[in-house]
Amino acid sequence: MMNLLRKIKRFTRFFFSFSPLLGIVEKPAGKKDGISVFIRLKDEEDWIRYSILSIKDFADEIIIGDNGSEDKSVEIVETLIDEGLNIKLYKCPHMRINELTDFLLKKTSCRWVMKWDADFVARTTGTYSIVNLRKKLMDMDRNRYYLIMISHICLAGDLLHQNPDELTHTEEYIYTNSDYLTFIHPETCESLKSPKYYTVVKFDGYYSFHVDVKSSARMLVRKYWFDWMELKNYDAFPTVKSYVECRIKNENKYKDLEEAKVQHAIEYCKKHVPYDHEKFGEYPEILKESFLQSKYRIVYEGGRIVGRSDIFAKAKREVNL
Repeated sequence: MMNLLRKIKRFTRFFFSFSPLLGIVEKPAGKKDGISVFIRLKDEEDWIRYSILSIKDFADEIIIGDNGSEDKSVEIVETLIDEGLNIKLYKCPHMRINELTDFLLKKTSCRWVMKWDADFVARTTGTYSIVNLRKKLMDMDRNRYYLIMISHICLAGDLLHQNPDELTHTEEYIYTNSDYLTFIHPETCESLKSPKYYTVVKFDGYYSFHVDVKSSARMLVRKYWFDWMELKNYDAFPTVKSYVECRIKNENKYKDLEEAKVQHAIEYCKKHVPYDHEKFGEYPEILKESFLQSKYRIVYEGGRIVGRSDIFAKAKREVNL
């Protein structure tokens, strides 16, 4: 039944996608040629510099909304601005996630818009270079509206591993810009609401990597993120951090938040598998320099994953004390 509904939805979109050509709706207009990229930022000091630099030759403008970072993320972005990159930075610490996304979307000015995450890193060489993606977009029919589905490769735990439950992820990350697009928060996640005359097109290949390599604290937050989003009780839990602290206390499974972070990180990493170079190809060039600097490395003992370097380093310091 679900497959039938999806097919009907796809056919409906395909049928209505010809509306601009038939004069039923206005053709795309009012936006300058080029690509706007918008990024929501929250505590991504490890990857935000790589993320931005990987798309600097793809984007005509980069719009960033900081959602209350407590690390060096904003400082890194401001340094890139000082270096001459075309970035507009907005500080929006109290906006809810879909409000921030919609706010940033409305700040874009180019014909194409791409939603990008602060831990995405694009390929800058080879067949699936992000510059080649730009060329494909520039060659598409200017008289139609598109939602472009692109896929990225997911790295998790460290730069050498992946979560077998999500090796790749595909979503409509690129859109023809118009005033009729908006982001809503119907259930656990935000979603893009678009008119039916937007036709969906999927691009093959992997142009980018999602570097889901976080601190143990951020990993714990991710565990409860969707529950917090679905609850929508912002009076009781204005931030996901406040919700996580409450859940850990009520579950009575760990003695404190610190133990919860460590144990979750260990369990999460245990199921990971090595990155498959043969299947997914080489890493983006810009990521290679971060291998030697990375503070997160999955640790093996006897051929099995037992944790991660940051956790072991902390445990060692505590023993030495």
